[in-house]
Amino acid sequence: MAAAASGGDTPKQLLSIIRDFAYEKSHGERRVSDLRRRLADARAAADVAAAELDAAKRAREAAEQEFRGSQVQDAIAADSILALEATISCLHEEISKASTDLDALKVRAS
Repeated sequence: MAAAASGGDTPKQLLSIIRDFAYEKSHGERRVSDLRRRLADARAAADVAAAELDAAKRAREAAEQEFRGSQVQDAIAADSILALEATISCLHEEISKASTDLDALKVRAS
């Protein structure tokens, strides 16, 4: 009877082993699927971050170019101010000289 009992256990054990294997295989496939999905999500997030980084770099470069342009304009304006100040100074000297000459002529004419 023991032989009959053990003979009946073997198919049950085999069926149990098959069920365990199927469960483990299904669980492993789900895990692989989950990992693939997480990897795809991580890659997509990395692509988005890389695109944002490129956009930020382009914006920084544009701002730096604009700043350099402003510095050039500032230097040109400073040079223009110096030139105009020099011109005004020369004109003041000429006005002063002409005023002195005019006063001298008025004295002689009187």
